[in-house]
Amino acid sequence: MNNNIKSFVFLLLVASTLMVGCKKDFLEEPKPASSLASTDVFASETGVRSYFNGIYRRLRVQYGTTFDVFGIAHVNMAREVKGLDVVLPAGAAAWFGYDYTHDNREPSFRRTSFTWSFFYDFVNQANNVIDGVEKSATLADAAKARLIAEARAMRAWCYFELIREFAHAYSENPNGRGIPIYKTPTTGATKGNPRASVAEVYALIVEDLEYALGNIPTTRQLKDVINKDVVQGLRARVYLEMGNWQKAKEAAQAAKAFAPLNAANWSTPFTSIDKSEVIWGFPQSADQTIFYGTPSAYWGYTGTVIGGFY
Repeated sequence: MNNNIKSFVFLLLVASTLMVGCKKDFLEEPKPASSLASTDVFASETGVRSYFNGIYRRLRVQYGTTFDVFGIAHVNMAREVKGLDVVLPAGAAAWFGYDYTHDNREPSFRRTSFTWSFFYDFVNQANNVIDGVEKSATLADAAKARLIAEARAMRAWCYFELIREFAHAYSENPNGRGIPIYKTPTTGATKGNPRASVAEVYALIVEDLEYALGNIPTTRQLKDVINKDVVQGLRARVYLEMGNWQKAKEAAQAAKAFAPLNAANWSTPFTSIDKSEVIWGFPQSADQTIFYGTPSAYWGYTGTVIGGFY
């Protein structure tokens, strides 16, 4: 009995000490559990990394009520069926059928509005990071450079995908109409910018990527994080589109400076993001699966018909 009382008193004293040790402002200023204020996010590199983690996860999620607007995977799948290496026997009746038949390209249709909104959403997220990091009074300069580099690489990638989707090729007419440029955070009340020229958009893309190349690290915790290898890969694609063959070659060589697949691995290429030749990929997890959003829900690598695909 005495031992029990002594234990209880000891625990009470410990609890009292912990309560006294808590900061008064923390107790008096309760914070929501489902969100963070920007001052908290940009107060530390850990906070910004958490913000980035949310951005990367959102690249995979469903953006509408149908099964063909699941993030970046479905942007790529919609483009895939426009080529000659995928057959849709059902035509427009299959998922991605309207993409296959090059139909439904009006601004109000879901493929157009999804692709436009999807990438501009991430442009704005990147701008939020850049703005918040630049204004942070607690982040070290070296950390700021790393984080801004990652955000600018993300922004460059988004603008590159947008300009390829909604404007003519750079080689056709650099002075032609491109897409609107936003370099600061926006809201629903922000007045839209006019379309910049194709050359102006590519100039921003190159500027962002060159900054990222000089400031972003090679090391990373997961392959969904943009690092120097990813930046080199993006530079290779951008310079290829611009017709700068030498820079495209140099960037591509730098991006693939790793051990290639050997003979033992040829039967299982790109089946896991852990493969050495996967430069940028998004891991699946049991608690955050996208179910029918995965490409394997629509077609199989064996040629089996899944959802109308061969």
